[in-house]
Amino acid sequence: MTRKQLHAFYLKLCVLILLVATALQGHSQSNYPALATVRTNFPVPIYLNDFYEPVNQKLVVGIVFRDFNEPSWNVRLKITMTSPSLKIQTNETLAISEPINVTPGQLIEISGTELYNYLRPEVVRVSGPQAQNFNASGRLAEGLYNICVEVLDYDSGEPISLPACTNAWVQLKEPPLIISPACGSYVRPLNPQNIIFQWNPITFSTVANEFPEYTLEIFEITDYFDNPRVALLNGQALQIFESFPTQQTIYNFDNSAPILEVGKRYLYRVKVADANGRDLFKNNGFSDVCDFFYGYPTGGTNKLKEPLQGQTFGYRDTPSFSWAVTDRKITAQPFEYHLKIVELETGQDSVVAMLNNEAWHKQTMATTFSTSDYAVQLTKRLDATQKYAWQVKTYSDDQLVAESEIQNN
Repeated sequence: MTRKQLHAFYLKLCVLILLVATALQGHSQSNYPALATVRTNFPVPIYLNDFYEPVNQKLVVGIVFRDFNEPSWNVRLKITMTSPSLKIQTNETLAISEPINVTPGQLIEISGTELYNYLRPEVVRVSGPQAQNFNASGRLAEGLYNICVEVLDYDSGEPISLPACTNAWVQLKEPPLIISPACGSYVRPLNPQNIIFQWNPITFSTVANEFPEYTLEIFEITDYFDNPRVALLNGQALQIFESFPTQQTIYNFDNSAPILEVGKRYLYRVKVADANGRDLFKNNGFSDVCDFFYGYPTGGTNKLKEPLQGQTFGYRDTPSFSWAVTDRKITAQPFEYHLKIVELETGQDSVVAMLNNEAWHKQTMATTFSTSDYAVQLTKRLDATQKYAWQVKTYSDDQLVAESEIQNN
């Protein structure tokens, strides 16, 4: 036999096997007088009782009776839900009070309260590693479920259809997504106070008895340099506000709420919870933590670079003064530097002189957004025999945010 003939022979053999398998499958189907279908509608509930709530159609079973020798037939269902950690199955040995009456050639669909007798806690067998948790809460374990339905003869409990199956992914809902204030952002102080907090639900519920309620929590960060999440976990954030539950996704933080301090850093989060007390959300319903600055951060330091402390000046010097940007700053912050130089009287303390003496030189620099060191060349000459003290202060939108130490020659 040539290679071409051998190939043709195997091709015919494969076709024959396929035809036999198809015939056998059709014969198997034809042995059952009923045909079952099943589908789930997204999102799939995580609580079993939501599958048989009156207005929910999260699980829909279809039955077509195909025995035209019978005017009608009474049937019932067997439902099996299987995941790697949990299995729930209708106990078919228990009597079902109401039969489902089917007539030949007519599709009937069963959902909502019609599934109550097949999924209520008293009529299901529960097994698997998560069985105890399910029995305590009625909540399904997260994961991929294979949901199968069989049509049974009402009286004998014998199957009159092949199982109809579908897959469904069961999972907790996502917590809210924070919109504003944006994480790490600047909030301009207003008088009266008015801050809009806004968030979005990531998972929209279409289950009839789910009523999400939101609570806004605000904390003051006690250490500027702390990571917001770490600060919350380590107790370095002081809670100053918690709203009443609301079904709105926007909150107006006005003068009726605690007045925030200008220059402070705050963090906030939103918690969503089911009004009926059911555990429906990941991370216990908490959103990510976001921080914001109410006004620009204050208490910063400008490190003076030159002249150095104690530096002497030559005859009629015009030295350069330079300093570093504040160590407390945020993105896109404006900086307006103010340099002040005073003459020291004999034996006078430089701090006292800076407070009380008239300025020998004052200079306000043009606003900059640069975070590089800043330098300015004096146009006035210093007297080599005179003692001077100098200091730099930084303003952002008329808000004092940083200052240097007072140094002298």
